Amino acid sequence: MEQNLFDVYANASIIQMPTSAGKTMLAEFNIVLTKSLRQDAKVVYVVPSRALVNQVYFDLRTDLTPIGLNVERTSSATEIDPTEADFLIADDVDVIVSTPEKLDLLIRRSHPSVEDVSLFIIDEAHTIENGERGARLELLVAMLRRERPNAKYMLLSPFLPRRTDVLAEWLGGGNIINVDWKPSEKGCTSLFSEILGRGVAVHHAGLSDEVKLLTEHLIRKGLVNYVCATTTIAEGVNFPVSSVYFDTYQRGTNNILSANDFWNIAGRAGRTMVDDFGKIILPFNSDKNKETGIEILRKGAEELTSVLSKLFIDREYVLNTLIQDKGLEKLMYRYTDAFIPISRYFVHLLTVSKNEHMVDLDELFKDSLVYYMLENEQQKNEFIELCKQIYLGIFS
Repeated sequence: MEQNLFDVYANASIIQMPTSAGKTMLAEFNIVLTKSLRQDAKVVYVVPSRALVNQVYFDLRTDLTPIGLNVERTSSATEIDPTEADFLIADDVDVIVSTPEKLDLLIRRSHPSVEDVSLFIIDEAHTIENGERGARLELLVAMLRRERPNAKYMLLSPFLPRRTDVLAEWLGGGNIINVDWKPSEKGCTSLFSEILGRGVAVHHAGLSDEVKLLTEHLIRKGLVNYVCATTTIAEGVNFPVSSVYFDTYQRGTNNILSANDFWNIAGRAGRTMVDDFGKIILPFNSDKNKETGIEILRKGAEELTSVLSKLFIDREYVLNTLIQDKGLEKLMYRYTDAFIPISRYFVHLLTVSKNEHMVDLDELFKDSLVYYMLENEQQKNEFIELCKQIYLGIFS
């Protein structure tokens, strides 16, 4: 509060707090403040995965229903079914919990539930740097800024970038709040030892929503001794555990955990108000694992950067490839994380304008984060020119 968390004149509040330190509680305070200033205000709470939609939905309902606020969630369906459409537009809905993908669909379909939103809360905001998902989140926020100019933003993340001022400027100016308090002291040690036994739960993206809900409920109730999870735990599902054991530093088949993902997982260690310290157990069973673990610990939180900046860095290659035979196909294969969201963004703007000739290409990407991160006007002009050529390459 001393850092002006509830400044009603700020367009954005960017909050860094360690995992399990109370970010959701601060978001709830902001929801209550928003509703107190405008009785019919609507809030959209954006989380990066379907698993988190369920968790945040039940957490918000538990805390906000007793004070008269109605919380709803979007479904995991890739379309908007009639039943969902009905309850989302009910007059008494105060808060909607959604993934970025479903919110993007609601925006592009001009759904009434998101026509007049006072506050967008973006949880796990550091995912904006994660490949295609990050690019889609960045362009979604850019779309919201363009089409919902009166809305405010609250970004929650365990990590803040070194250029947080640029992020705040991109969102229209606001407060940057860094809370160093940690719910428990954390320590790192190494182990080869057997940890599996009875009372083991499994959590991964392949589980059904019902099984995930039951598993998460049992874990929160303390009825599970061990949790075996994939790196989806890094997306913010709150597991109150005493110790976190890393069996490997890999994410998926060939990728190594980023420092952000590592610390987001490690941050689960130490139950708030229960443990004095949390244990983070690392596999030091080979020289390679030892070097990898030490390197991750040294790197700390990585700087938040726009995934679209890769296109700007490689702009000479991109422009030269565009004029080649099947050049666009080559670029889409090489830069899938950026090109797929860009194409959808173009299509949305064309749909909104009703006429492709009405699209002002000079303004098209000025709302993106990468534009704000460029250092001078020359670089910004080069970026806009690059976007123009990509647009012409896609739609010519």
